[in-house]
Amino acid sequence: MAVTQQLARVPDIEFAEVHSTPEWLERILSFETGRPGDHLDLDWARLPLLRTCEHLDPGPAPLSAVKRALDGEVRIGAGAYGPVMALSSSAVVDIVRGLRTMDAGALRVALSDDQADVSGLIGTGFTGDPAEYLTGHFSALRDFYEGAASRGLSVVVWWD
Repeated sequence: MAVTQQLARVPDIEFAEVHSTPEWLERILSFETGRPGDHLDLDWARLPLLRTCEHLDPGPAPLSAVKRALDGEVRIGAGAYGPVMALSSSAVVDIVRGLRTMDAGALRVALSDDQADVSGLIGTGFTGDPAEYLTGHFSALRDFYEGAASRGLSVVVWWD
């Protein structure tokens, strides 16, 4: 079984319940809450996305937004493969501001222009087009957070 990074959008009221209702966290980790589309499987894209964004050096605010989006801020529990982290709805809005300054098209061009660097960023054993993989996952991450911000939702981040 592969271990991949997972994200879920949840209402703030449920986010607040995690400290008093351990069953809530179990429902999140079991994919039993939320509407269709309120879950994002980032596969193994976390580290390559982070390395790529650091390499492209978009500036401190966008880079901080990417790191926060991928890592969460507040530990809310323990999962099978590490801590379960979360971001409040206000943190989500702040992250979206940073992610909006980064252009997936520019990311793709930069990755396409420098194939030697791409293999170092994404790692060995990867099959397929790294630029497509990374820009697709970056766009999915940005869209996921935009959706959460537009609905006033918090985000939970974990490995499964």
